[in-house]
Amino acid sequence: MVLHYLEKLLSSRVHLEYGNNSLALASLNCDKGMRLFPGNYEKQSSDQPMRKALLFPLIPFSLFASEFPVPYNSEPDPSGPMPAVEAVEKMRLPPGFKATVIAAEPDVQNPIAMAWDARGRLWVAENYTYAESGRKFDLNLRDRILIFEDKDGDGRFDTRKVFTDELQMLTSIEVGHGGVWVMCPPQLLFIPDRNGDDLPDGAPEVVLDGFTGSPDMHHTFANGLRFGPDGWL
Repeated sequence: MVLHYLEKLLSSRVHLEYGNNSLALASLNCDKGMRLFPGNYEKQSSDQPMRKALLFPLIPFSLFASEFPVPYNSEPDPSGPMPAVEAVEKMRLPPGFKATVIAAEPDVQNPIAMAWDARGRLWVAENYTYAESGRKFDLNLRDRILIFEDKDGDGRFDTRKVFTDELQMLTSIEVGHGGVWVMCPPQLLFIPDRNGDDLPDGAPEVVLDGFTGSPDMHHTFANGLRFGPDGWL
C-alpha cells in the first residue's frame, strides 16, 4: 500500500519514528519528504502542506472470528519424532553447559522465528500457512505468536500465552517500542501493545509494503527482523 503512494522516486532513507526513537529500516527509493509512522504516513513537499492518511490494516479482526484451524501433518511418520527430553539428553555440549527443554509439542509447533523481550520472555512465531511446493501458502490456515515465560528460572516455561492468532504468511517477529513488529510478506506490520498487557491494542498496522518475491520463489521470503545496537530495525 505504501509504495502505491510513491510517484516521483528519489533516493532517500525511510525512518520509523516512535516516541523519541528513530528507527531506520533500510535505504529505499521513496518520495522526498516521506516519513512512515506505525499506523499513518506523512508526505511533505515544497509546494503543498503536510497531509496525513490512515493506512488500512492488513487483516480486520472480524475476518478471523472462527476458532483457530487445526494444523495438519502433510507428511505423517508412523514412528513419530524423538521425544524432546530424549533429544536433549543426546546433545554433546562443552564442559559447563547444560541444555533443558523449555517447550515442545504440543505447546509449540512449526516455529519459524523467535525473539526475547526486555522481561526475558520468549516470543515464538508459529507458521502454519507455509504449504507444499507449488502452493506456497495455504490461506485456509493461520499463523500465531506465542509468549513463554520462565518465572522461577528452572529452564521450563511456567506460562504460555497466545498474543495473536490472526496472521498469515508470518516469517519473522521482533518486540519493542510499544508493540510487536511482524513480517508477513509483502508487508511489514506493527501490532500495538502500548500498555504491555500482552493483548493487541488493535488490528495490525501496515508500516511498509512491497516485499514481493518472484512468482516462482518458494523460499527466502523477507524475514530476520532484529533491532541492532544502534536502535535500527
